[in-house]
Amino acid sequence: MSHSNFPRGRSGYSRSEALLAERPPPRRIRSGCGTMLRAVGRRNDLWGGLVVGLVVSGAYSIGAGRAYGLDASVTVHRFVATSSILDPFDRQVVYNNHVLFSFIDHLVYSLTANSQEYVLRAVPIAASGLAVGVLAAAVARRLGWIPALAAATFIASSPMLILTGREVRGYSLLMLASVLSSVLFVALLRTKQSSQRRIVVGYVLALALGIGTHLYGLAMVVLHAAAVGDDRAELRRWLPRWMAVAPSVSPAWWASPRP
Repeated sequence: MSHSNFPRGRSGYSRSEALLAERPPPRRIRSGCGTMLRAVGRRNDLWGGLVVGLVVSGAYSIGAGRAYGLDASVTVHRFVATSSILDPFDRQVVYNNHVLFSFIDHLVYSLTANSQEYVLRAVPIAASGLAVGVLAAAVARRLGWIPALAAATFIASSPMLILTGREVRGYSLLMLASVLSSVLFVALLRTKQSSQRRIVVGYVLALALGIGTHLYGLAMVVLHAAAVGDDRAELRRWLPRWMAVAPSVSPAWWASPRP
């Protein structure tokens, strides 16, 4: 039977033609467009976070050539600008050896053969900027860029971060590890099973970076466990991830002062 045999309405179209015209687009097309738009949005958030990080790093670089403070001077002369790259893993002096940070900055010293202040401050300044950029990208993805810029401005203008985030010590690296692990923790709570593996790897590495820098990084495991709550099944699911970071305790523990 042809469409012409159907009764036509006032618009001149048959009922079947009208139904075809009103039919919504296929679900596959809508879902495909939604996926593409979400991917574009995530990419824009990452680029925006990178720009924020670069701006913060640039601002923190002002005065990077000033003299070291007392604690940073101990870190540099005992663990960074030394003859052996293994010195950060050997000992502790008044808690001024933040082990993985000292090791990373020692790599910078070894590669550049330069112990000037602006060179050895590059790692903490970059870590501070990256931490603020990661935070901004994570907030922008969920709330938009106005709250993201407000959060980034609030953190970057903190007097404590301005003071410690530019010194040759490990607090900026610890902050980066804390922010990154927390962002990935939230992502793991929300993500689908199919895409969890790479996020789990990033989460474990971020925790290990923080704990290996300073034992204060263990606080993130405690806080994340508290956020999971008293759901035993969920705690059992997270326990292997937290146990995987146990080896990262070794550098900071080995370098800690002992009686």
